[in-house]
Amino acid sequence: MKNRFLTKAMWALVLTMLSVSIVLGSTDSFTTAHRKAKPTPVMISRQRELTSRATPRLVLKEEEVRYAVPLDDDLQRYAEALCEDSDIPLGVLYAMMAVESQFTADAVNDAGDIGLLQINNRYASAYGATELKDPYQNIEVGTAIRSGYLEEYPDDLERALMAYNCGPGRARELWAEGITSTQYTAKVRVAMADLILKREVVE
Repeated sequence: MKNRFLTKAMWALVLTMLSVSIVLGSTDSFTTAHRKAKPTPVMISRQRELTSRATPRLVLKEEEVRYAVPLDDDLQRYAEALCEDSDIPLGVLYAMMAVESQFTADAVNDAGDIGLLQINNRYASAYGATELKDPYQNIEVGTAIRSGYLEEYPDDLERALMAYNCGPGRARELWAEGITSTQYTAKVRVAMADLILKREVVE
């Protein structure tokens, strides 16, 4: 529990620093294609761990940060439980939903990416999902994928976001070219800052 507290404290510090240093424009002219890499063994292992557990607890903690997002209470509690199990900052997950789909559960883009976190259908069988337009399944798959990238890049939110957005292979090519942020990561940072300003503590 102490290690988990320290991890969450670290991410809270990262979010605060990002909200202070946020810029509304990106000097990076590269526009990332919305491509996702094939699931890695780490991600699949993590998802099996998640799905082998009982249904995530849906109870409120004594003190809880709530964000102004257009999701019903049950879905928010579900997202909170998955984030706690996966050590993903809730504000990061919601910021990604805002950028990916504007919190639209049945959104489908031109590349065939689906739902709140815009996940490609090829992930469905790999992660045990049957309907990616179901917001609960979409969030569970998305947090499993995101958790894998956070495990791989625990101290670099930008890299984790780039790997999620354009795939780890393409992300490594960009890093080799000296590109360490994209329009996508800038948009997520803006969304994170907006969520932080609007959040409230429920006691």
